[in-house]
Amino acid sequence: MSLSNNGFAGRIPNLTGFWQPNTIDLTVNQFYGDLPNLPLSLRKNYYHHNILSGQLTPLKELIYLKWLDVSDNRLSGAINGIRVVHLNVSFNRFNTFEIINYSLKGPRLQVLEAEGNHLRGRLPVNLASFVNLTSINLANP
Repeated sequence: MSLSNNGFAGRIPNLTGFWQPNTIDLTVNQFYGDLPNLPLSLRKNYYHHNILSGQLTPLKELIYLKWLDVSDNRLSGAINGIRVVHLNVSFNRFNTFEIINYSLKGPRLQVLEAEGNHLRGRLPVNLASFVNLTSINLANP
């Protein structure tokens, strides 16, 4: 489902229960509020360039999710629940991240983009256990 670049505004409704999409693309709109509950079948999720706020929804339940882009919003708190292959949380208000490997088949994370946040402290030690990780961007321009 793609509703990108439309100027839609408002809260995103609960997206579970109606259908089981593989991809949801709501980029470049004016959606605000918390991230909604998401269908368990979701593989790719794009919410960049909106006005979303609140905490990043834990991704532990979304076992098929491979790609998540919530960049350029107003999300805050901790970046957690890493189960994806590509995670882009750049240009938000995150202040810490916790890397947890939920995959029984080994670490899947390949790309972590988190530039332009308010990250502080030390890198998580277990970040080294993500052997498939090929790119990390934590720049603070």
